[in-house]
Amino acid sequence: MPVRMRTVRLVLGLALALAFFGCVGVPRRRPPTEGVRPGVARSDQNRDHDLSAAPPLRIPEEPKPVTEETPAKPSEVVPVSERPMIPPPPRVERAAGESTPEAQPSAQTLRGIYEAAKSRYDGIDSYHVLLTRHEVVRGKAQPEERLLFRFRKQPFSVYMKWLGPVAEGREVTFVQGKFEGKLHTLLASGDMPFAPAGKRMSLAPDSIFVRNSSRHMITEAGVGTIIRQVGRILDATEKGDNHLGTLAYLGAHHRDEFSQPLETVLWTIPPGVEAALPKGGKRWCFIDPEHHLPALLITHDERGKEVEYYRYERWGYPAHLDDDDFDPDKLWNKPAKPPAP
Repeated sequence: MPVRMRTVRLVLGLALALAFFGCVGVPRRRPPTEGVRPGVARSDQNRDHDLSAAPPLRIPEEPKPVTEETPAKPSEVVPVSERPMIPPPPRVERAAGESTPEAQPSAQTLRGIYEAAKSRYDGIDSYHVLLTRHEVVRGKAQPEERLLFRFRKQPFSVYMKWLGPVAEGREVTFVQGKFEGKLHTLLASGDMPFAPAGKRMSLAPDSIFVRNSSRHMITEAGVGTIIRQVGRILDATEKGDNHLGTLAYLGAHHRDEFSQPLETVLWTIPPGVEAALPKGGKRWCFIDPEHHLPALLITHDERGKEVEYYRYERWGYPAHLDDDDFDPDKLWNKPAKPPAP
């Protein structure tokens, strides 16, 4: 009888152990969802395609400031299949060695677009704009983000506030050469394990936490970077030097995100020019003909996969931003920490 009882107990113990392992060791298959919530990264299957776009938002006839009291409503994720097509580069058939009649006018047009953008940007000391961005960082597609973006040229200053639903409440400010040279942030819920929303932190611009959140350094922020890049490429190509890539004017194209056609420039990027594009890629620069500033930047990698989407709307310039607009202590009403003894 004792032997039989031990056998029964052993069988029951094994059964319970296997049942427990089945509950916690093997995850159950979740039912497929009906859609994708805004702000949630798509499945791996969708990541093999381009990132989705936000629904159309119109550029106003006059620059209108973006304020914290009137944030734009968060956009919904649009299926990739409904994304507007990227215009192809112009194709010109010609015999070998024959000059292209369109080449000179195209070069003149590119130079004119650049000079207009540079002239407008040179006349702006600071600005604020509504930024919508979609990025692939280290091979992982990030959810769409909408930010209030402030920028000042001197000293180089950046302030960003996430308007939601992704990372709502997160704020970042950076002033080159001040505040220990660090990027200061207020965390959103879920930004860091065991750190509550609203916690203030300071990070080096090249720290892993910063590099894992965006494809570009904070010192590359702002539309001035792309304007300067276009100028350098034009200067080089006009001398026969294509090591930075080539530019092609594609004409005016309509995008669903905007109410009027945008001047379109294609930058073909060779391998090694950008760290985020080690094998090269293509970048479409859509220029707002009213403000003469970039309205939309879309970048594909060498496989034709979209890795960057930046949309700029509701320009406010000149904004006359001062030190208080970028000072973390004054922004967040928290005194600076006393210096170490």
